[in-house]
Amino acid sequence: MPASFNIRKLTNPTDEELDKGAKTLAESFHYMIFRDALLDDPTLVQALMRAHITTAVYGGEVYYAESSSGDVLGVAVWFGPKQLFRDTEGQRQAGWNQLMERLDQKSQDWWKYFNDLYNDAAEKAFGAGAKVAAYHLQMFGVIPERHRQGIGRALIEFVEAKAKAINVDLCLESLGPEDLVTHMIDLYGGMGFTLKGTDDFKACSGMDCKFAFLWKNTTKDA
Repeated sequence: MPASFNIRKLTNPTDEELDKGAKTLAESFHYMIFRDALLDDPTLVQALMRAHITTAVYGGEVYYAESSSGDVLGVAVWFGPKQLFRDTEGQRQAGWNQLMERLDQKSQDWWKYFNDLYNDAAEKAFGAGAKVAAYHLQMFGVIPERHRQGIGRALIEFVEAKAKAINVDLCLESLGPEDLVTHMIDLYGGMGFTLKGTDDFKACSGMDCKFAFLWKNTTKDA
């Protein structure tokens, strides 16, 4: 049997804790997520993951699933009601702006295109104001060798319990090539999420990709 794990909220993290979580997220995506928009540099993939964590530490919530020896097995980056990723200058200065400064103009232009499209598509799929009223899962990953051991589900259920306590729902997005997104829709469907809509976008490489927007009702009157 695999070793057990514990889930904890990340508060006042050290640089070492931030780096461990960023590495876990990067590994969970095999250092490929958004890589074409990050100069094809795996170190920038890890920097992007770190920026997600630091932004949420500043204005959101981060949860680590850890082994008994302190290894970070999975990470979930959440934004609760009235919070959004990169929504304030303080959030952006917590790592995002510094990452963008390391990119060339083409990559910076793509990120502006992507973020604007992503925000508009989410608002359309979920409904006006729905996302910011919910608990939103912004980034989420488990190291590959610990897949199918309940870690990802536990990270979601940990915050789902908090959401139920304050009578709000959960939402998330999946993105990438169509076959991957189709698989993720099925995976999240097994956790009770329903598809609210899809949209198309172009990766920085020019590849055709899709967004999927998923919602889980947790409120008492759902």
